[in-house]
Amino acid sequence: EEKDPAKIIENKKKIISVISEMPDAFSREEYCKLYHDKLGLSEQALLQQINKARAVLKTPPQNSILKKHIRVVEQKNPKNNAEKKLHKQEEEVLRLLINYGNEHFKNKQGTVAEMIIAELQQDKIKFSNAGFQKLYLASIALIKEFGLIDVKKLTTNADNEINKQTVDLIAQPHNISDNWKEIHNIMTGRENEKLYKTTEKAILSLKKSIVDLQISNLQKQLKAGEMNEKEIIKLNKLTLLKTQIAKILGRNIG
Repeated sequence: EEKDPAKIIENKKKIISVISEMPDAFSREEYCKLYHDKLGLSEQALLQQINKARAVLKTPPQNSILKKHIRVVEQKNPKNNAEKKLHKQEEEVLRLLINYGNEHFKNKQGTVAEMIIAELQQDKIKFSNAGFQKLYLASIALIKEFGLIDVKKLTTNADNEINKQTVDLIAQPHNISDNWKEIHNIMTGRENEKLYKTTEKAILSLKKSIVDLQISNLQKQLKAGEMNEKEIIKLNKLTLLKTQIAKILGRNIG
């Protein structure tokens, strides 16, 4: 931990400089929430410092500033927390796929499986968990060959990892919709509407978890002073994307 007062002040200035160079106001506010404790300032005081820095900011971000080492107290396992959330969302999407994949939506085209696969393929999403990805690909292969997901074939698959995961996922099929209803206060009278909303929210939550993990990794680079302009721009875009997904998740879809 840095103890030299001069270096501590210099590091604080660098962090304020980096945040002030972010063009998006929401991103700046989020980083004020993240860093104000580490800098020994109130959130409002840090935001005021950021606004002052922006007021005199006349030149684009300097790579030399971004490349220098910024010493900050590390958050407790930010990547681990993000990875755990991602794992949970991946499991939830798979649970829906295995238990309800063959179900058709009433008043809407397609099945649960078609919706999940189309959304994941559109954004080129692969499961970070190798076992989940294996089961996902096995499910797609069944759809291509038989037109539906044959759970019996998955539970008797020659690959022990695939059949074990399938059994785990079908053990409590009703918990998903019940828990989701309780957490998100989905008030709907028809099961098919609930299923559509549940599937849509599960997919969005997975996408948000992926974005959260990417943001977490970039935050580590920012703290280490290893970010360049391109990565700062990427961080801004990811933060905006996270906000957009969160807003949709906060609504009662449908």
